[in-house]
Amino acid sequence: EATIVINNDSKVESVTVSKGGSNYTFGTVDLVAGNVPTGTTAPVFNVIIPPQGGHGADIYRELGAHNVLIYSRIENDSENPDFITGNQIARVGLIENPEAFNSSAVLTLDKGSASYALKLVGAGYSTATFTPDSEIVQTVGLGSTSVGRVISYDQNTGVLKFWQDKSLAGFNTDGSLKVSPKYGFNLHRFTATPDYANSGTVNIVGGSVTLGIDTNFTGLSTSINNRTYYLGNSFTQGVANPEVKKYSGNIIYVDNRPSITRSTNQKEDIKVILQF
Repeated sequence: EATIVINNDSKVESVTVSKGGSNYTFGTVDLVAGNVPTGTTAPVFNVIIPPQGGHGADIYRELGAHNVLIYSRIENDSENPDFITGNQIARVGLIENPEAFNSSAVLTLDKGSASYALKLVGAGYSTATFTPDSEIVQTVGLGSTSVGRVISYDQNTGVLKFWQDKSLAGFNTDGSLKVSPKYGFNLHRFTATPDYANSGTVNIVGGSVTLGIDTNFTGLSTSINNRTYYLGNSFTQGVANPEVKKYSGNIIYVDNRPSITRSTNQKEDIKVILQF
């Protein structure tokens, strides 16, 4: 059943279906049975039967799609510098519904960092160097040492990005057990509040000079020589957590590619076609 509106020019202005019924594969509009005046020329209507659930309920089936193109660009951003420079990248992947750090909420950021970071200070921080993938350590207490591997270091801001994995605490990269790991079997986090009473310190060892965690810094940006530098991560007392919860989400695609070393002025366009 449908309602047809005729305008002042005796032309059909609109047709609204009020009772569509069900299980139809075709239909017609009977103006005579509905007592609609047709004039000398009867209008002709094409009845379009939508798919089950309506248009868009299953867009892939409705359009007959078998491929999806996913495009992304890795580009340095001075206001949100999550993409590192000075180190290599070689793996590209797709993760479905990753969650925000320390939360069960789905991550909604356009760009998110999965690395830890420290903001360092001390004599020579602006000329210090940290070799990519080398170890950094902090004594957090008596017999307790935090250890991580360098991702990148920014001499302008003193921000050191790093990661920690099982190879630093009792396991080899192939998953086999280390008999006597150098720093023990516990993977300690770097901290701005070490156990000072038991040999703890905020000093970070592993670069060309020993620097300390800037425990007086909290925020997302810093001003140096009248210029604002955005740091990407949110720091509390010089320590920043990742923006993504580790192990969250579902990995639906991984591609290992030839490694490239990123510089500050380059871009990488990534295109992936998935078939289903």
